[in-house]
Amino acid sequence: MVDHKMLKEINKIFKEKLFYFLLYDLLFFLFMFILFVFVRLKLLAYQLRLEQFSPIINSFTAENLDTILLQQTLDQLNNVANKALMFIYIAVPIGIFLIWSFLHGSSWQLLTGKKRFYFKYLLRFVVVTIPFLAIIIFICSKLFNLISELFVDYGVLFGVELWLYLILFILAFYLMIVAYTNLNFKRFLRNFKIAFKKFYLMFPMALVYMILFFVLFVILTYIYIVFFSGIYTSGLIAAIILFLAFLLLFIYYRIFIFTFFNKIFDKSK
Repeated sequence: MVDHKMLKEINKIFKEKLFYFLLYDLLFFLFMFILFVFVRLKLLAYQLRLEQFSPIINSFTAENLDTILLQQTLDQLNNVANKALMFIYIAVPIGIFLIWSFLHGSSWQLLTGKKRFYFKYLLRFVVVTIPFLAIIIFICSKLFNLISELFVDYGVLFGVELWLYLILFILAFYLMIVAYTNLNFKRFLRNFKIAFKKFYLMFPMALVYMILFFVLFVILTYIYIVFFSGIYTSGLIAAIILFLAFLLLFIYYRIFIFTFFNKIFDKSK
């Protein structure tokens, strides 16, 4: 199904819009990474604040019990805990959603041939992103909890729940990619049916896209660790070059996915 005409079209889009692809994708990965670093530091700050209450609560005994002070301490503890929960379940998802919708959405919009910041397309992208991103964030929270349990109980690795959520995560990501390739709401159900009918062909391609996506985050994490360690070696330069190389591959492959999937949808009329 991949012919010379299709490759020529992909190469044309890649060359003509490379600057804007690089701009949007660099900003996307940079802002997402900054958000994750900020979240990590913020959660550590909340953890330290919560740990400060431990010696105060432990100091209360049956012989030395000040109920008023105890209640004030518990109120302060609940206040900090509630702020941490609001940050995790409200602020963080909103931050991910905004960065994902407007920067990642702008990259997908370039594939349609529409003008930059085409509001109607971005609005559709936002509408599609909301349910998928909500499901993915929920699954990620479950996976994070299960992976955390691995440090205590290795049996989790062989449990059904971990692998079930992992499969659901991959499927949700797959269907989100399918949805992004054609934002015609009237064709959504039809395209999803085709995506499952042609699962043997489309899913492996989408899986490669997911792998490239997460490899870029892994390289960024390495760059972060090396950069803030203060030990600047040739490894840092190599990691930056590797990140840019994978980013170019990621951009080209997204154009390929978009073109190839739409070709499948059109031929399946």
